[in-house]
Amino acid sequence: MEVVGHLSAEKLPTLNALATVRWPSEELVTDVKELTDERIREFIERFPQTQLIIIVGGFPCKDTSFLKHGRKNLGGQQSSLFYELPRIRRSAKRWAKCQVKVVVECTFM
Repeated sequence: MEVVGHLSAEKLPTLNALATVRWPSEELVTDVKELTDERIREFIERFPQTQLIIIVGGFPCKDTSFLKHGRKNLGGQQSSLFYELPRIRRSAKRWAKCQVKVVVECTFM
């Protein structure tokens, strides 16, 4: 399956540079909260023939580690970014006329 659009939210410049090499036409934001419902709608509407949307996201899991004293789990400042994934999925499903799938990973940052 061909990748026809790539929308990326990544705060680390080195990872942005890698993604830009792989997907030169990607749209990039440095804060996942910039992916508003309106921005997601506009992005999806640019690719009306899309058959599948895959949302891949990672969130820092330091707040969920058993080794961290006083951890706050998904309520922590970093790990709470997890909740952005279901928000983005709901928005994509609202606008897309195709399947929307999510892949989640834990990051070390």
